[in-house]
Amino acid sequence: MTALERATDEIIIQNEYTPAKKLFFAPNKVIKRLSRATLKTYKQIGQVSKKARLNFRKIKKTKTLNIGITRCPRREKNVFYESIETLLSKIENPRYVIIKKGIFGNKFRYSFAVPDAFGRNKTTAEKFGDNANKLFMKFSTVYTKTKDGKVILQKCQARSFVSKKDSNLYGRITLKSK
Repeated sequence: MTALERATDEIIIQNEYTPAKKLFFAPNKVIKRLSRATLKTYKQIGQVSKKARLNFRKIKKTKTLNIGITRCPRREKNVFYESIETLLSKIENPRYVIIKKGIFGNKFRYSFAVPDAFGRNKTTAEKFGDNANKLFMKFSTVYTKTKDGKVILQKCQARSFVSKKDSNLYGRITLKSK
């Protein structure tokens, strides 16, 4: 996806989702809440204007969720869409990851790469984790460039629902632009 393609008014997330027995969340809700946490963090660090608003449009016929951001310049939209793309793509080698906290430890199924715009600085990565905590579920922010962090990163890469290839169980999430 090039910068020109991302410069549209909304990003389209096509989610071909088939419910699984042990999948306790709806992918559209996950995407909406992570989008809200991303926008809130951008507003806090001052990279997106305070007036910016998210728009969600769900099209049942095609099973797509359109995410739009309004009241901000194109550059800010591109920055936001890049972050959403990072969150919803396969976990490769981020500096920080967020992992859901469970009663008996971390649940690596619900792990996401922290976008590069937040991962450059520890405080902004923690702000993103805190916003995800408030808007979504309890997350821990983990630095992946240490010995222990690399082990955790490998677990996230193997077990995260975003990284899974099996589309029958977890759905396939693809990003398209208008």
